[in-house]
Amino acid sequence: MKKTFKIKYVYFTVLFIIIAIPSFSLAQEEKEAIKLEQITVTAPGKKEGVTITPQSTIINVKEYKTPGAPQNIVDIIKDRAIIDFRGQSDLVPGYDQILMRGFDANRFVTAVDGLNIETSGGIGTTQVDYGTLPLGQIECIEIVPGPHSALYSGRSEGGVLNVKLKTPKSYVTLKPDFRVATSYRSYNTQNHSVNVDGGVESVIYGLGFQNYHTDGYLRHNETDINTFSGRLGCILPDDGYISLNVTYTDRDQERVAKNDPSLPDYKSHYPHTLKAYQYEWADNTFDKRNCSYRLSYKQPTSIGNLTLGAYYNEENLDYSYYKDKAHKKHWTYDWDRDQWGGRIQDEIKFSDDHITTIGFETTQIYDGPWKYSEAMHSPRRGRHKIKKANSGYLQHKWKIIPRLTLNAGLRYENVNHWHNNWDSKKEKYKVKTIQKKYIDKEYNQFAPKSFLTYELDDLSDVLRDTSLSLGVSKIWNASPFCLL
Repeated sequence: MKKTFKIKYVYFTVLFIIIAIPSFSLAQEEKEAIKLEQITVTAPGKKEGVTITPQSTIINVKEYKTPGAPQNIVDIIKDRAIIDFRGQSDLVPGYDQILMRGFDANRFVTAVDGLNIETSGGIGTTQVDYGTLPLGQIECIEIVPGPHSALYSGRSEGGVLNVKLKTPKSYVTLKPDFRVATSYRSYNTQNHSVNVDGGVESVIYGLGFQNYHTDGYLRHNETDINTFSGRLGCILPDDGYISLNVTYTDRDQERVAKNDPSLPDYKSHYPHTLKAYQYEWADNTFDKRNCSYRLSYKQPTSIGNLTLGAYYNEENLDYSYYKDKAHKKHWTYDWDRDQWGGRIQDEIKFSDDHITTIGFETTQIYDGPWKYSEAMHSPRRGRHKIKKANSGYLQHKWKIIPRLTLNAGLRYENVNHWHNNWDSKKEKYKVKTIQKKYIDKEYNQFAPKSFLTYELDDLSDVLRDTSLSLGVSKIWNASPFCLL
């Protein structure tokens, strides 16, 4: 009974406090409310590591969250509305996995630190392989819609994917940043990575390793990818830097085998794959070795921010399979390709309202040597040039009024394609009037670019992060498919 009294006493005390506090508050002298002036937030909207502006969408790789550990940049960008994923599955990386606004790799640009990665315009194996761009070295991915930037190649009809590598930064202590990640999911898919970044005074370094394995969703689709990466750099005065990034990728991949319910070797636990060209007994493989070197330099000067970029990339493709079930007749195709390019650019800031960018860029692609084994009648072919592209550009950003911005520019491109004029099966020239194995075709054009944006944030609260944009540009692409 005594215990019950104590509980009731506490209950009535609490009730008294709850009732009394508002009464005491009302008894106090009322103070005049302070009215704040209107506050306008002009910073761009940001969510889950994504910053969206009228000109571009920037995805921070470290902050962006994905359902699983991403293997390459396609796993990060494929859920963007502007990206159309076309891979056979999201397990096995390959060529031409994505379209951008409905355009294939010959109609949109992939760049690293603003430097265009050129494509030769041929079969799918000549396009960008996103599996060779290591996530451990990437800071963010910039998605630029449409062809309205003079800084990128005329192929940017669909837009631009600009992959930005990590910017060198100073470290206060000798203790490096050490990160380990691992994941496991369906179809024995494993993704393991180790990254170390550190520095000593003005010298910075980075090391990375990634191992990816999957049995694949389709029949005979096992893939192993090992990627090694490293970087060495130096921080220069006035926030300048110079860095060298090196990447090596070793990929062993099986080619999808036919799985037809009408055949005796049909396996019901795999999906139907009737359009595949080979059977499982052929042991069809497509292996690749890729090595890339990239040099980046930035230095603020009295005439603007001067940047310089250069790269060299080489790859070897080994395509092989057996022609009979006894594994006696083996067919192989060994093919090398290399590409190099460079760019020098100066960004001159006259004021916050006027910024001018001027630059020059060059790229060359070489094919071969390559050879067949026990196939066709073509002898080994030596190394030869298949594409050269030189371009210059000028762009000015003018903030006409605080909400109205104009980006206007001009780009000039001179492109040479060397077309194969030799039919190896028929052993004759494709164009009889031109007795050359390769025909050099030159294309050049001036292309004006403009993009006008008006931001609507200050008109109404419901128009936060809303803008109207108008782009008027000349679309020009040196088509590699027309021989004459």
